[in-house]
This record gives sequence, structure tokens and C-alpha cells, in this order.
Amino acid sequence: IQAFVLFMLRDVQRVDDPKYYTALLAMIGQVSAGLVAIPAGHLSDHTGRKPVVYASCALMALVYFGFAFEPPIALLLFLGVGYGVGNGMFLSVDYALACDVLPSLEHAAQSLGVWGVSAFFGSTLGPLVAGPLLTYVGRTESPERYSSSGYIVVMLIGAFYVICAALLLRHVHAR
Repeated sequence: IQAFVLFMLRDVQRVDDPKYYTALLAMIGQVSAGLVAIPAGHLSDHTGRKPVVYASCALMALVYFGFAFEPPIALLLFLGVGYGVGNGMFLSVDYALACDVLPSLEHAAQSLGVWGVSAFFGSTLGPLVAGPLLTYVGRTESPERYSSSGYIVVMLIGAFYVICAALLLRHVHAR
């Protein structure tokens, strides 16, 4: 979402100040993530890591679907809270899960480095795929603007990615 929000606010929502609303969404997401991070960590200590990650992925997928339906700005800001909550849950449990599945504590730093690189690849590859799709599907007469159909595809791809992440987690097992 984050790589495309400014342009979606400009092209689809047509807000007066897309930079302002992009910054507001970012702040709402960060505050929401911060508020749930510690409780989500405690919850994962009692229920296990995977249920919290599954819940966070489900919530983020719902947010992507919500963004795809071009909601009014007030609902968009509410969805920003949802994204922050999902992201905060995920980030608070992500490395705890990584520590639980380390093959060896003797090589913990190397294994956590691999874990971190895989997260980096995911956040890098997403926009590399979604950007050309936005350009292709969302093409308009203006080369500087994209249609809502392009953003719908981008948001649905985002939902697909987090659903895939949750499904792939089924194959991760603690040592």
C-alpha cells in the first residue's frame, strides 16, 4: 500500500492535499502499530506465534480489499488504523517466530540475517510487480495519472501477497 498511497489519494480519492493525507495515514498506522505491538507480543506468548501472524495477515488483507473499493476519506483513515494494527501485530511477533524456528542458536545471527533479507525481498518485489501492473491496467490519457482500475489491481495483489504469506507460514515449524 505504502508505495502507492500518495498517488491513489491524488488519482482516485482526489483529495485536496494528497501529501497531507499520506502523512496522516502513515502517522495513524504507526501509532496504531505501536499501541498493539506489546499486547500482541504477550498474546503470542500465550497462544503461539502463528495465530497472531495469521490474524495480522487476515486483517491486512481486509484492509487491502477495503482500499480497493475506493472508500471515502474517513473510511480510508479508519482502514489506516486497521493496517497499523495488523502491521504492529505482525512486526511484534515476526522476530519472535524467527527465534522459535532457528535451526541452531550457534548461528542465530546468520539465520536472523537470512530472515531479514527475505522480508526485504518481499517488500521490494511487491512494488516491482505492482508498479508495472498499475501502469498497464491503470493507463489513462494522462501519463502522470492512473485510473481506479489500476489501483484496484494493486490492492488486490497486496491482499494476495499477505494471504500467501499466511499460507506459507503453515510450513514453518518450531525447533
